[in-house]
Amino acid sequence: GTLNIRGGRVAAIGGTFAPGIGPGAGMADASGSVTISGGRVTAIGGNSGAGIGGGIYGSVNVTITGGSGTAIGGVYAPGVGPGRDGSGGSFIGPSGTTSWPSANPYSWGG
Repeated sequence: GTLNIRGGRVAAIGGTFAPGIGPGAGMADASGSVTISGGRVTAIGGNSGAGIGGGIYGSVNVTITGGSGTAIGGVYAPGVGPGRDGSGGSFIGPSGTTSWPSANPYSWGG
C-alpha cells in the first residue's frame, strides 16, 4: 500500500515487529511506500520495526520532501529504513540524499 502525509500532526507507535509508520509486521512479503511532504511527524517502531519504513523482514520505499519530524527505530531497527532483517526498498531524503540514514533517531526539518 501507499501512505501519503501532506500536513497536520501525526504520531504513531508500532506494535511487535511493526514500524511506527509503514507496511508489515513480521511478513516477508510486506512492502509499500511512505511519502511525507508536510506536517509534523513522530514515529516510533515496535521491537524490530523501523520508526518510518518496514517491519521485521519488510521492504519499503520512503520519500521525505518536507515537513518536520523524528523517527525512532525499535530494537535492532533503524529510525528510517527496512525493519530488522529487511532489505530492498529505496530512500529519498529532504536534501535529495538516496542512502538510508544511519541515525537513530532520525530527524528532519525544523
